[in-house]
Amino acid sequence: MEDSTEHHDILVIGAGLSGINTAHVLNERLPHRSYTILEAQSVIGGTWRFFRYPGFRSDSFMTAFGLSWYPWKHNHKMAQAGEIVDYLEEAVDAAGLRDKIRFRHKMLACEWRTDEQNWKIEVDADGQRKTFIANFVITCVGYYAYDKAFPTTIPGLKGFGGQVVHPQWWPEDLDYSGKRVIVIGSGATAITIVPSLAEKAGMVTMLQRSPSFVISRPTTSSLDSCLKSLLPFSLAYWLLYWKDVLSEVFSTQFLLNFPALGRKVLMGEMRKALPKDIDVNVHFNPRYNPFQQRLCMCPDEDFFKALHQDNCEIVTDTIETVTKDGILLKSGRKLEADIIVTATGLYFQLFGGIAPLVDGQPIQVGSHYAWRGCMVDSVPNMGFVMGYVTTSWTPGADIMAKTLISVIKEMEKTGSTSVMPVLDEKERSKPQKLPVSATSSYFVKAAERMPKVTDEGPWQIETGPLVRIGPNEVLSTDPVVLRNMSAARSAYSKGDFYSSGRIVPGVDNVVSERDEAKHKFMRAKMAPGYSYKENQGFGFEAGIDRQLLKFISLIDRKYLSTTSESRPLDLAEKTQFFALDVIGDVSFGEPFGYLTKDEDLFQYNEINASSLPVMNMVSVYTWLGRVVHRWPLSLLLPREEDHVGFGRLMGFARHFVRKRLAEGIATRKDMMQIHISNGMNEEELIQQAFISIIAGSNTTAHALRMTILSLITNPNAYRSLVAEIRKATSSVSNPISWARTQTLPYLQAVVREGLRMWPPVAGLGFKQVPPEGDTINGFFVPGGTQVGQGFYAVGRSRLVWGNDADVFRPERWLLADEDRLRDMIAAFDTHFGHGKYSCLGKSIALMEIHKAVFELFKRYDFSVLNVERPIKTQTSVFLFASDFWVTITRRDDEEK
Repeated sequence: MEDSTEHHDILVIGAGLSGINTAHVLNERLPHRSYTILEAQSVIGGTWRFFRYPGFRSDSFMTAFGLSWYPWKHNHKMAQAGEIVDYLEEAVDAAGLRDKIRFRHKMLACEWRTDEQNWKIEVDADGQRKTFIANFVITCVGYYAYDKAFPTTIPGLKGFGGQVVHPQWWPEDLDYSGKRVIVIGSGATAITIVPSLAEKAGMVTMLQRSPSFVISRPTTSSLDSCLKSLLPFSLAYWLLYWKDVLSEVFSTQFLLNFPALGRKVLMGEMRKALPKDIDVNVHFNPRYNPFQQRLCMCPDEDFFKALHQDNCEIVTDTIETVTKDGILLKSGRKLEADIIVTATGLYFQLFGGIAPLVDGQPIQVGSHYAWRGCMVDSVPNMGFVMGYVTTSWTPGADIMAKTLISVIKEMEKTGSTSVMPVLDEKERSKPQKLPVSATSSYFVKAAERMPKVTDEGPWQIETGPLVRIGPNEVLSTDPVVLRNMSAARSAYSKGDFYSSGRIVPGVDNVVSERDEAKHKFMRAKMAPGYSYKENQGFGFEAGIDRQLLKFISLIDRKYLSTTSESRPLDLAEKTQFFALDVIGDVSFGEPFGYLTKDEDLFQYNEINASSLPVMNMVSVYTWLGRVVHRWPLSLLLPREEDHVGFGRLMGFARHFVRKRLAEGIATRKDMMQIHISNGMNEEELIQQAFISIIAGSNTTAHALRMTILSLITNPNAYRSLVAEIRKATSSVSNPISWARTQTLPYLQAVVREGLRMWPPVAGLGFKQVPPEGDTINGFFVPGGTQVGQGFYAVGRSRLVWGNDADVFRPERWLLADEDRLRDMIAAFDTHFGHGKYSCLGKSIALMEIHKAVFELFKRYDFSVLNVERPIKTQTSVFLFASDFWVTITRRDDEEK
């Protein structure tokens, strides 16, 4: 080999779909930087050129799978491999990328040299040895090896007398006409191959050890054709792109959040498409939940249609051994075969299988962490682009490419020559998981070769107090800025974000109303109902007490563990029950009955958990809310006639409000009556009641459960709180009064610290900059800009809380001097809003949390069951939790 050297700013490895898209992003966002693309093959296309097995095609709609900047122009939405290659060829020429690609350039080795601040890449360039020097390397070679299959042992396979074929190396001259073919596997490859083979083979048997979910998708759509004929192509394509992307998002969220219902729906669809003599429960009822592995897609039911043919069958069994003329199964059945196709998976690898060197030391990727899914800790100036695994690949690959280009732009801005994620030993000790959620064998068994990730992120990303997060959006983490935006005389107003708070299409409430005068008027009518002074002695404290005693009674009856019997309790669920019944009692004078029946009435919590991510998406992409609130999609919104979920509670709210209004003269003096007396009409009362249910229950329940978790995982705080409770017990009522909790400094510090670290509102609550603009943290921000509020970042700010901001330490509230305490309280209060936007229910929430923490820790000791992952949390508009399993025992001194 001859040796030569080339220098470039950036190297892109791979000219498949991801590499082509990355190059386009480079052209758009870094046009002044030099780059080239190294492609090992003699043509572009990657996977779509490499695989040659019958029927190879996309299993996602091309509107979502294709490149966002180069529309798919055909009417059919799922494409064969050859069509995808032609499409990519056209895209490369349209973007002027062909001259950037070096074909037959295979990467052999790569080393980062700190003294030179660059990568040295050794390449086999069509038989010549070449060296490329670059400051940054982006690998776009997918996640599997082209020259190696997933290793699987099939007993007796070497003794088979026929032909054994793996889909990765399909012989172009393979003649399977009239032959008996067994396809081993149940994944996407097997589902694709079977219908194609069944066209000519004598008999096709798909042999699976365990089933997969298979769904059919139509390759054409009358709606798509109609839009393309009526609208300009670019507009039609834009609408179709978002239709298909959002359809994937919503269906994925539905299946992930309602696995039992999702399984029922999927199996029902498969049952309708399959022959009547196939037992769906045996052959199509997977052991995993939907989207724990990718759903297998088939176009126009081709897989199911094949199974209707006499020459095609599916068998679910385990292989005993392969014989000379077939396969003997554990059940004793013998399958005869001329050809065996082993569609058993791919061999996972990153960076094209090359182990990067950093100053001569090899990096074993499996022992490192992934940052944002596209860089590995301790590896400078190198990223990898991968797409989504469980849905369409390309949107994920596009996000990764843009993230890496943003990193390079930040390097330019700061004058840096290198960048790499770094984490310390404490961060390395956090619980690990695979970077993909799929449970396919080839992913699970590749764990040692995959970078690790954690739910919390392996390192903190440090930014300034103002971060640009979109074309017209910035995020502020400065509590002073947050308070100023919401001050009574502030010229800021509510941003588009709040439009997502509408419950009834076209009707605003105190959350969604953006007109400042109307919002002020609404608050004036509502505020007295939330006043402790107005309600003292007969209002919401009495309601909280009633439900708190019911909560304690439920624990005593059903969930107290002893030395002889363990009774686990999901505290995530029970705190939600408690918060919901408090809202019912306080808002309506009647609890819903969650604590009494100890069950998820109306499936509210299940639907709540799945709806919050959708609410979050609508609050970010506000145009979605306008679309959803219009016919015909408005028909899908919750309705009062529903028997489950939000609709059922809306119906409950209307029934109760009408009953109270019909009473005429005020017969009770409670929150509802105060609202009525202050002029709120029926619709306003119903909307306010429903807002209280959603916002009041989610926020308070999460704050309570996270405070409890923080206490039971912090022995010092636990002991200090219990000591204060013991001293106070003899002189308090049962339950403790709100006034008395305010005399207990450590209890107050615990509640503040829990809320500081775990603000229950995760939505960004955008405020709109006034027309004249504003200067924020030294930056001029134009009028109309949406300014998000980073509540979580405020609660973890080292500038406010010190270097131990990530530590639950209630003592910080007791040891701070007067000036520092004032700043801490001001920052803490931003979690409840401020000024003209302050939370009306703040006093109720704080009362509820203080009382519950005191009474629970007065009586019980708590222990978590899953020490590795004590709770599962989900971030949406509000934070939601599940699987907070604990055992509760009565404390010894309480028994005495």
